[in-house]
Amino acid sequence: FILALPFARQHLVESRVVPLKGYYLRRLTRLEPPYIINLVILFLYYTVVAPDHWAYVKEQVPHFISSATYTHRIFYGEWSSINHVAWSLEIEAQFYILAPLLCQIFRIRPTWRRRVLLIILVIAGCVIRDFNPRVIGSHFPGQMCYFFTGFLFADIFIVDWKQRRIAGDWWWDVVGLAAWISIFALLGKHRFVTYLLPWLVLLAFAGSVRGPHCRRLATNLWIATIGGMCYTIYLYHISIMGLTLGLLGPLQPGSLWIPFQLLMSLGFILAFSTVLFVIFERPFMKPMTPQRAGKRNPAAGK
Repeated sequence: FILALPFARQHLVESRVVPLKGYYLRRLTRLEPPYIINLVILFLYYTVVAPDHWAYVKEQVPHFISSATYTHRIFYGEWSSINHVAWSLEIEAQFYILAPLLCQIFRIRPTWRRRVLLIILVIAGCVIRDFNPRVIGSHFPGQMCYFFTGFLFADIFIVDWKQRRIAGDWWWDVVGLAAWISIFALLGKHRFVTYLLPWLVLLAFAGSVRGPHCRRLATNLWIATIGGMCYTIYLYHISIMGLTLGLLGPLQPGSLWIPFQLLMSLGFILAFSTVLFVIFERPFMKPMTPQRAGKRNPAAGK
């Protein structure tokens, strides 16, 4: 949704062309440095704790290079051995590269034809993902249903809602809350959920924008601040949780100790992620070079 907005505005309503050089440079300077720092920290940590330090380095250097270039799944067919969660970052990198091309879909007129195509692409993505979730699901085609759902949401936000961030009626709260609950209740329960999740995500996000109470919750300062740190939390949460549970002991099914362990883990994740965000991510959030306004697009409206 966020990545599609500037391209959708370019083609649908505004008169500025998104500069592709600036777009790709921004993706590179914003995402790569914190990720490389994360890989270096984890690589050094695993090297120190490895029984044979030199053997670990020789074995993992190729994995480090593949992880740093978002190609580990492509070359090794498995999660990064340095940071497991980076499998989804590799999919995002594929999308970042393709996004300007994919956003040409916003050139299609009239609106109904463009949205029919977006709906078809969402459904096609679900079919592709369902066909082979383990292999194809780890690359862009297996996740494209969610990206095109974001495109559809951007289309609705710009064309129907006129980009107004004004909350609507209370029934949007009901829709949004029901969708959020359904996502967590159904996730992983049945095969058909693959085809249902994109639409639940669309309704959940729509409810968060248009529902007065859901919108108030989503824009709460604390929640928005945590959301702003999501990249750091994403990169480090598994490692922090592993260290926390190492101190508190492993989770035992049925134990009354589990809620306390989980709360402690959550507290440590938020606390350490805040520090890591300030040190390793925040410096790269501002563009390293002044943003240049795009050229005027005579084909777009005012």
